[in-house]
Amino acid sequence: MKLLLYISTCLMLLSFSEPESHYGKFKEWYAKNAHLLTQVKNVDSQKYELRFLPKEVKIVRDIASKKDVDKKNLKALNEKYDAFYEFNFKISIEGVQDILVSIAENESEYNGLLFFLLEDIIRDFTLVSSEGVKQPLQCIYENNYGAAPYLSFHLVFEKQQGESLERFIYNDVLLSGGELEFDLNPINELKIPKIK
Repeated sequence: MKLLLYISTCLMLLSFSEPESHYGKFKEWYAKNAHLLTQVKNVDSQKYELRFLPKEVKIVRDIASKKDVDKKNLKALNEKYDAFYEFNFKISIEGVQDILVSIAENESEYNGLLFFLLEDIIRDFTLVSSEGVKQPLQCIYENNYGAAPYLSFHLVFEKQQGESLERFIYNDVLLSGGELEFDLNPINELKIPKIK
């Protein structure tokens, strides 16, 4: 009986390995190559920053929040995040702490701009892939209430298996910066270690 208990305990311990072993290679890759996931465009004093979030970033966050992770959990996480492309997008103006306050002439206009950021700016983002043009499924304005000198958005797009990314387009209605294109082809070439 003790032998059976010992064997079952050993098998259980083997199935639950340390989270570090699951994502150590990715963490090492990310430390060296994270800068390759970000692109910046400048228009006059305005700065636009696009950051691609590989699914592995989300998986690492989920693993870190759980005590035990096994292959079944990892497979479920991979499937969950493999259905979407995710990006962070930031807009800043040199020397400006609160963009909305700087461009709004009164409280009513400020509230209108805030509503635009919460509800309508989603229409200004487009993702072009080998499968066509996509609009975001979700655009979350991360309001920092003027505490940080930028506007920040989290964008989620549907992903199809086997497609490749081509361009990310932002049509800047807010600051009249025009249409900005970010070339995403280099992301297709990245050899991002998979977390299995």
